[in-house]
Amino acid sequence: MSSSSRSHLVLHAVPVAHARQIAWTINRVLGVDPRLVWRRQDVIADYVTAAFSWNELPSVTANLASALACWGGVWFEVMHEPTAGVDGSLWLHTPTLGLKHRSVDAAGNILVSEFELGNLTTSHDSEPSNIKVELSQLLARPWTDELERFRNPDARSRLLGLTG
Repeated sequence: MSSSSRSHLVLHAVPVAHARQIAWTINRVLGVDPRLVWRRQDVIADYVTAAFSWNELPSVTANLASALACWGGVWFEVMHEPTAGVDGSLWLHTPTLGLKHRSVDAAGNILVSEFELGNLTTSHDSEPSNIKVELSQLLARPWTDELERFRNPDARSRLLGLTG
């Protein structure tokens, strides 16, 4: 039986006009008012940023990531912390790339399975450039690269649960 553990949401960039609706979406999925503290997003004018943490089952956290991905023009990350013997999950979303899910270990490293690596080596003509692109996809590199411009040390710490 699954037990709840800590989850973290970092809304890197939300259009000011959608902030209230984003909070309502979180409330609808989690059944709790997130009481988000919106701050001006310094990277894009007329955008705001916020973070929120809660305890919940992994399936509910996945539902939240899917619901938030339906909103256009929103950059976010959702992390469900790993527990003893259970990998965590990371969802990354950008408007241009969409939603990406990867499993993570206790240190926050993205995990690539043996099956994924085996598929990579058998599905390509072993052209190094093709393998490099596919490995980049498996490691969610395009998503992390696009989100990097929004990150700051405080937001990254919140995502990884390193602050109170």
